[in-house]
Amino acid sequence: MVFIQANWPRFVRSPSGSRTLNAMRVSWLAGLPALALLVACGGDDFSSAEGTGGTAGSGGASGAAGTAGATSGGSSGNGQGGGAGSGGVTGFGGTGGSVSQPTLPAGCGTQPPMQPLLYSTLDDLSSVLNPVFGDGTGSVVAKSAENDFGTGFCNDGLLLDDAGEYVGFKQIVGATPNFSFTTGTLDLMYRPNYTRTDGADHLIMRAESGAGSMSIRKAGASNKNHFQFTIRDAAGTLAETQIAPAQIPIAQGVWVRLTITWDFSQAATRPVHIYFDGREAEYSSTNGLGPIPAGIRAMPPPNPLQDVTFGDKANQFPSARFDDIKIYGAVVPPM
Repeated sequence: MVFIQANWPRFVRSPSGSRTLNAMRVSWLAGLPALALLVACGGDDFSSAEGTGGTAGSGGASGAAGTAGATSGGSSGNGQGGGAGSGGVTGFGGTGGSVSQPTLPAGCGTQPPMQPLLYSTLDDLSSVLNPVFGDGTGSVVAKSAENDFGTGFCNDGLLLDDAGEYVGFKQIVGATPNFSFTTGTLDLMYRPNYTRTDGADHLIMRAESGAGSMSIRKAGASNKNHFQFTIRDAAGTLAETQIAPAQIPIAQGVWVRLTITWDFSQAATRPVHIYFDGREAEYSSTNGLGPIPAGIRAMPPPNPLQDVTFGDKANQFPSARFDDIKIYGAVVPPM
């Protein structure tokens, strides 16, 4: 088993400037320019347009120029309107900021509509330790083979098909969150190496914080092979949204875009939505659970000592290839 973690003392720097983990040599470009990371499988480049000046007042002074639109997270901003001239009319506000988005390579999915908390292309080890967005400090790749990074949906991806294989990112690093239990979206490309009725558990994602947790899996025979999104709130109360196997549109060896949104801060809306290739699934209930009803739930905060993991960290073999993982801190339905 090869176990790799960012900033571990088992990494040593050779005279040539590369880093070596025991017998395995890992090419390391710690000084990659930000542009290189942004270009990798869909990074963003933002720009802002200037605000339009205020219209001159009739018989009065010109309205003050609107300020430039902001580009926080790449969203449009509104310029401040110009002041009215004496006897004149108010100047118009500046135009909103624009977003300049690069074109993804062919076959690389959709452009992120907003900046994710975490975005890793999973092309190689460097893409885990240095994600396009988010903080890779303390991230982990546990795998049993050197060649588990290989052909993916978008360039390369990560094969997790054995016991104990997973990739993990800290839920929060300092003031930089990589994950949110209260409101968020998981969007990734997923290629299962199993059939939907194989009777085995296959863990896709898991995060724990105190008594609270969130997990996504294709369950085994004891849970009727359902696809399950399961939470425990900050008090440890269990809730679940499930999909019966006949309604799980996955096939062995075929890529699927998996998008799951959750929002436990709203009282009047159903909090969880699950999409396969952009289409929302039909939900069911079993064992008296699901779908999770509307209502505010107190979810735990992200834990700096815990990971959000993809793959096997609970004796549930993932048996799948993962690619292009994005986690948002907001509800972002598939476009």
